[in-house]
Amino acid sequence: MDCNTTKGVAQEDKEWMAPIMQFIQNGDKSGDDDPIMRKKAFRFMLIGEELYRQGFSNPLLKCVTNRQAQYIIEELHTRICGLHSRPTFKLSILLADCERRLRQVR
Repeated sequence: MDCNTTKGVAQEDKEWMAPIMQFIQNGDKSGDDDPIMRKKAFRFMLIGEELYRQGFSNPLLKCVTNRQAQYIIEELHTRICGLHSRPTFKLSILLADCERRLRQVR
């Protein structure tokens, strides 16, 4: 696989985080006072190159790409359910629940 292709996929995968990260790094330097982005970015913080969502009484939650979320979900499912379950049925329910939660965050 070509390295440029892999880099392009990684960039596309981080698409939802890019505007928030850019707003946090640059603030209002662009001259566009976007109250919606300001409100959205208020809930996030950058530590190094990593984006975290902060809550009122929650610990910092690391923002992940769609690909990373998929990997995490599969790992959790494998470790929790193991080989004793029907993976396709339970995984599909777990994935649907996670997708619903991801849509709420965005």
